[in-house]
Amino acid sequence: MAALDGGSARDVVNWCVGDVLGFLNETGLSPEVLPLAPDGLAELVGLVADGTLSRNLARDVLGECLREPKRPREVVEERGLAQVSDEGELGAVVDRVLAEHPDEVERYRAGDEKARKKLRGFFMGQAMAATRGQGNPQLLNRLLDERLA
Repeated sequence: MAALDGGSARDVVNWCVGDVLGFLNETGLSPEVLPLAPDGLAELVGLVADGTLSRNLARDVLGECLREPKRPREVVEERGLAQVSDEGELGAVVDRVLAEHPDEVERYRAGDEKARKKLRGFFMGQAMAATRGQGNPQLLNRLLDERLA
């Protein structure tokens, strides 16, 4: 097995059992003809582990690597998919989203748990849209929690 640079063997198994086997079942192909080598899957797991890719972006990258003979890092670079994890940059995005929606912020702070949950999802959706889906969701969630407290 290829050496992992981040992530765990369990992560590799989860990707294999879920996404790779799903692709094989969907296409009817056998594993021998897949263009993605084992070290390519290890590379993908590492990109998720180090925060370069979110799990959702990694699924897109994996799909392309299963159809074409490309390395995960190559797909990330070609398509500009690297996840944004810069706290300053994401903090500015969160600040802008909250500033653009003052009424929703007020309703969030005054609302019950159900209303807060719905508005929280709205803010997260706006932040992800502002980063074209490339914002680190864990970091965005933390920043939203801090600013909405």
